[in-house]
Formats: sequence, structure tokens, C-alpha cells
Amino acid sequence: MKPRKKVRPQDYPQLAFRVSAETKEKLMADVTELAARYNMELKEGDCRYRKNDIIIEALKRGLNLLRKRFEE
Repeated sequence: MKPRKKVRPQDYPQLAFRVSAETKEKLMADVTELAARYNMELKEGDCRYRKNDIIIEALKRGLNLLRKRFEE
């Protein structure tokens, strides 16, 4: 996953969905851990990964995996 260029929050519309408090806590812990791991590998001048970047990438990859079930 490549670091993204710096953007402003108003550059993107918001996406929201509901989960239980327990699920949110687990998901955010995983996202926080992954963002920290990706950011440890950055070289000088690279943009930092945001939690939002991790969530979007996970959704894209996960949806593609789920979609493959119907293509086989």
C-alpha cells in the first residue's frame, strides 16, 4: 500500500455505519496497530498513513475477497 498525498477532510464525503461498542473497540485497536506498523516503515519525506487509509484499504481488499466467492 503506497502512502497517499496529503488531503483535507472536506475533499471526501463521509461514510458511516453502525457497529456494537465491542466491535468498534476491536476494529479500532486493529486499525491503530496496523497504522503504527505501516508508519514505522516510512522513509524520510513519506506521508504518514492515517487510520482512515487503513480502513479504506481493508474494505477494498475485503470486498474483493467476498466478491470472488460469486465469480468462481
